[in-house]
Amino acid sequence: MIRFAIMEDNPFAMEHLCQSVKRLRRDYELVFKASSVKETVDFLKSSPDVDLLFMDIELSDGKCFAIFDQVQTVIPIIFTTAYDEFAIQAFKVNGIDYLLKPVSDQDLAYAIDKFEHLRSIRNPQPPSTPAPEELPVAAVNTGRILTLSGEIYSYIDIYDIAYFISEDNYVFACLNSGDRRLVNLTSLSYLEPMLPSDRFFRLSRNIIASIKSIESVSKYFRGRLLVKLKSGNLQREVIVSASNRDAFLEWFGR
Repeated sequence: MIRFAIMEDNPFAMEHLCQSVKRLRRDYELVFKASSVKETVDFLKSSPDVDLLFMDIELSDGKCFAIFDQVQTVIPIIFTTAYDEFAIQAFKVNGIDYLLKPVSDQDLAYAIDKFEHLRSIRNPQPPSTPAPEELPVAAVNTGRILTLSGEIYSYIDIYDIAYFISEDNYVFACLNSGDRRLVNLTSLSYLEPMLPSDRFFRLSRNIIASIKSIESVSKYFRGRLLVKLKSGNLQREVIVSASNRDAFLEWFGR
């Protein structure tokens, strides 16, 4: 399933685009809507589990390009706009297509086809790895975890790991040093129960963090929390949901 988000300040245009996408791709899921630069920046800083963005050039509080002055993203973007003079700028910020309003189903279908083709090239099937039951589970329980670099397996100490992140069906370990390693595991859900619960916590759908990697915790709107993580010189912001807030605070306060 492809998860997508729409950034559009016109509610009618947003609804029309959403319906058009769902008509062309029934298995696509809309996971977020925003009408402003600020909302979009907050969303992208939360390390969202999203595959594709549809973005208008003119948002309610300014042009969308201000977003990329505040946050970096590798998520592909299909721009939808009434203006044709920003095409070159759009393709400099991860744009894969530039559709002029009113967007026709034909143009939209072509853009989605292009996205799917690029996705198949950029995200080939993961290399063959042992099935979960074949993995050395005891290695995690003894303080080490198996990682893969090319075709070479090696162990790293779990206390050297700042956080784990799931991206495009891969699980990566982001180390305290700032390095990043591919983990020979199929999912965070498989990994989570194998980690020491006093050390690691599932912050969100795609991140499990070490308590030592947490730089700060602050209140966020709608009862959520904003958690700032550090891996070497790299920082990442993660949103803890309202439903997960109490469990996190209890764990963090131990």
